[in-house]
Amino acid sequence: MKPTSYLAYYRNVDAANHSVKTHSVETSLFAKKFADKIGLDLIGELSGLLHDLGKYSFAYQCYIKSAVGLLSPGDKQYVDAKRFKGKIDHSTAGAQWINKASRNAVKINKLLSEIVSLCVLSYHSGLIDIFDIAGKDQFSARLNKNMVLTHYCEAQEKIDHSISARISELIKTDRKKTN
Repeated sequence: MKPTSYLAYYRNVDAANHSVKTHSVETSLFAKKFADKIGLDLIGELSGLLHDLGKYSFAYQCYIKSAVGLLSPGDKQYVDAKRFKGKIDHSTAGAQWINKASRNAVKINKLLSEIVSLCVLSYHSGLIDIFDIAGKDQFSARLNKNMVLTHYCEAQEKIDHSISARISELIKTDRKKTN
């Protein structure tokens, strides 16, 4: 698949589609605007860019294209979309990215990366519990999930360069708002 063919979503009604790049950038702009209200514009932007990183994966692309009819049952890459709905992890890779980037950071940056990771992990489901009722650390379990299952490495290879460059820039930016 060409980098321009990474589909984030598709509307059958008007055949409108958004690439993962376009969707990520537009989401980041909305998140930046909303987070600016509490002085966290750059954190909002970073969260928006990371939230769907796993959509660059081959598995997600086969799923979404099958789901919207761009792949048919006879196609080699076709999958039963009903069977895979909600089963392809496409948010954990973004949380893993920020977590990995901050491993050697000072404590406040580590805390900030955990907050961003929690937001990215919770984007599609609502705020997740860090610990379950038995006290098991669900948050760390997600961050440490097998990278093959989160499509982390695949997404890192396929992500649009302008987005990965902006993510890296945001990670290195002083979090104090500049006006």
